[in-house]
Formats: sequence, C-alpha cells, structure tokens
Amino acid sequence: MEESKTHQGLSKADSGKETVVIGGTVTGIGALLPHLQAVTSYLEKFPVRSILYALAVVGIVMLIIGAWRWFAGTMIAFEGRQTATRPKV
Repeated sequence: MEESKTHQGLSKADSGKETVVIGGTVTGIGALLPHLQAVTSYLEKFPVRSILYALAVVGIVMLIIGAWRWFAGTMIAFEGRQTATRPKV
C-alpha cells in the first residue's frame, strides 16, 4: 500500500490538513494574545504589536504550507486513482 500513488497522495493530504489546523491555532492564539491578562503582564516588556506580527506571520506561513500540502496530496491521490492498475479499495 505504501507503493500506491493514491496512498501517498492521501497521506500528504492528511499531513496538509494537520498543518492547516496547527497554523490556524497559532494564528488564533496570536489574535487572542492581547486579551489574556496573565500573558500580557509578562510580555509587557516586549512590544505587543511585534509579538502579534510575529505570530501572525508564523500562522499564515503554516496555513499556506498546509493548504498547499493538502491540495497537492489530493491531486496526487486523484492521479493515482486514474492510473491505478489494481482494484480500488
């Protein structure tokens, strides 16, 4: 099954979905950070705006990478199904 192009594509698509979830979580945390009193009291020595920008950039990059892996994996799986020589399970 590991040799199957469909399996490889679906595996990559699943990995992309996980990366999208992680990227969305990081972005959400960055958006909520100023509202968390305990965290912001510790981070007062750092400019909050720069922290938010850093988290937003990391989150957006992860979202883009995850979306690309999800899309690429789906396309690989589709191509594998089209060129399959064995029955589809």
